[in-house]
Amino acid sequence: LMDNDKDEKIDLICKEKVAFVTLGAGNPVPYFEKLKEAKIIAIPVVPNLKLAKRVEAKGADALIIEGMEAGGHIGKLTTLSLMTQVVPEINIPVIAAGGFADGRGLAAALIMGASGIQAGTRFYASKECTAHINAKKKIVEAGDTDTEITGYLRGHSVRGIKNKMTEKYIELEKEHAPYEQLHDLIAGTSRKAPIDGNVEWGLVQAGQSLSVIKALDSCEEIINNMIKEANYALKKASDFLN
Repeated sequence: LMDNDKDEKIDLICKEKVAFVTLGAGNPVPYFEKLKEAKIIAIPVVPNLKLAKRVEAKGADALIIEGMEAGGHIGKLTTLSLMTQVVPEINIPVIAAGGFADGRGLAAALIMGASGIQAGTRFYASKECTAHINAKKKIVEAGDTDTEITGYLRGHSVRGIKNKMTEKYIELEKEHAPYEQLHDLIAGTSRKAPIDGNVEWGLVQAGQSLSVIKALDSCEEIINNMIKEANYALKKASDFLN
């Protein structure tokens, strides 16, 4: 919703009758009516309880709560605190996002009352993902402390894997460099890494749960392993309670 051509994109989505659409980085409410008329499920992404209640009241079919552990644009609350505070207050399905990379996380979200999870980084490092192999390998090789947040001081936080670009950006940010200088540094970085393969001066957007991603598996393998791990985790939790 931050794109200048968002209205045309919504029109195209309605014309093509897609099953559902997620909406973020802007106000989704003005588009709910048009999506409902086209019988498309509207699932906005929200960063806090106040906005979760607002989009539910305005007609969202479900919502995604995304914690700051996620890759890309992030808010200020963690996934656990969002699940703790949002899920009990909302009657429509809540999908948890941010930091989910294995079945234990899926089990935790289900126990917290979420209807499911959204996992991005784990599927970035999949065989089917069309991103450049350099970017995908960067995720597999990364450890638990290898992400950095750029733009935090300016209220436009983006999480990605540490590299020369993020180090330079944060250095300039701390020096209160002018916006133009920062913009020149990050211009095109969303393409440089995943499309061109430049993982030092491009941005590999990735969440914090990296050390469990050990290989470029197929999406089928990733999902099957998640379900297997979730079943084991839920059984283990039940055994503890018993």
